[in-house]
Amino acid sequence: MPNIMICGFEHKEPYELKTVIDAVMQNIGLGNNAMTSIVKMNAVSCDGKMSPMPYIRICSTDEDEIQRIINAFRKAGIRVDIEWLVLNGFISADKMT
Repeated sequence: MPNIMICGFEHKEPYELKTVIDAVMQNIGLGNNAMTSIVKMNAVSCDGKMSPMPYIRICSTDEDEIQRIINAFRKAGIRVDIEWLVLNGFISADKMT
């Protein structure tokens, strides 16, 4: 289950971006298998100017899936910094009993 984290955006920007991301994820068949997280934080530069540096983080256990998502974002015109993390594993809540 990929998690797309929208980090460091202000005001209504993250919600507008989420709408676009959700459409892309549905278009590539991952709408029911992915989630988005809006992370309210200050992502700023270290150059002393504290310039905003919002980004998207994609986390998943499947690196091929991550690359598919990045390519779909590129084709959809999503022009923000993206970092990705390949996770070692995922355990669903129903397996925790």
